[in-house]
Amino acid sequence: MQTGRFRCEVCGAEFQTRPQPEEHWVQKHESPGHRVSCPSCGAQLATRAHLDKHTRVQHCL
Repeated sequence: MQTGRFRCEVCGAEFQTRPQPEEHWVQKHESPGHRVSCPSCGAQLATRAHLDKHTRVQHCL
């Protein structure tokens, strides 16, 4: 089975085309009530943007 070229940075889901990860992100990771987990420390954040900022500030990445 062929693996996807595009990967969700949060959950690792793989996709064949570029728009699919963005659609997946909105549906799975930014829908109301859904929290995003930091892979480094497990912190729960509301959006990917919050996760990005948390990662830069807390984990110096």
